[in-house]
Parts: sequence; C-alpha cells; structure tokens
Amino acid sequence: MASEKKFLVATLFEYETQKVIAISSYKIGLIYRSIQLLIVTYVVGWVMLREKGYQSLEYTNYSNIPSIGDRIWDVADWAIPPQMNSAFFVTTNVVITKNQTHSTCEEDKDNKWHASCKSDADCEKGHVHLLGWGVRTGRCINSTREPN
Repeated sequence: MASEKKFLVATLFEYETQKVIAISSYKIGLIYRSIQLLIVTYVVGWVMLREKGYQSLEYTNYSNIPSIGDRIWDVADWAIPPQMNSAFFVTTNVVITKNQTHSTCEEDKDNKWHASCKSDADCEKGHVHLLGWGVRTGRCINSTREPN
C-alpha cells in the first residue's frame, strides 16, 4: 500500500521539460545548415518553381461508408483547432447529425436581448450581435409563430 501511494504521489507531481543544448562544433553546424539548405532548396526549387505546387487544387473530401452513406467532408467536419501548443491531433471519432444543414432562420419573437429586427435596414449584413443568434444576413425574416 505504501509503495502504491509513493508511486501515485511521484506520478502526480512530476513534469517533463525539453532540454536545449547549444553545440559549438563547426562540423556538426555545417551538416545541420547543409540539411536545412537542401530542404529549403527542394521546397522552393522543385515543389514551388518546377512543379508549381502552389497552383495545385484540392478536391472535395468524399467518403462512401455503407453505414453512413455518401458524405462530403467539409473543413468544419475534420479540422479541429489545436488545444495545446506544439500538439498533434488525429480525429478518431466524428459525431454525424444526419439532415442537419447550415442555413438562415427567422427572428425569435421571444428574444429578450433586442436582437430582433423590424426591417432589412435593421439587419446589417455580416454584423454579429453578441447577444443575438449569429451572423446577420442583411434580410429581416420575421417569425410566423406566436411568442410564448
């Protein structure tokens, strides 16, 4: 029991840091900078100038998985912002909500934060109202439902 407690305490209160070492060696420095120069020369010379890699097109990410059917993957589906500095993230699970789309919706008559509009002039296109319901489209679409 005592050894388990010691291990737990040691594990909880330990941390790791990167160690930076400066090596003053002409030979190693020359090899290091030569490798860097080769990589930069390859990227600029071959990829950019010869193959015109900056002009290449990316095609739609598409999958056909029998359990979920045909699906076009948008950048919002597979790109997740990093949670830590210098971290690498691999998506291993995706929640799919079928028949969900991005669109516009009508004004909410129960809006208590004065984000509703009366005419198109009240709805400045691209403006984001922090207490409202997203980015304004420039069109005022009044609700057809009754307020609560």
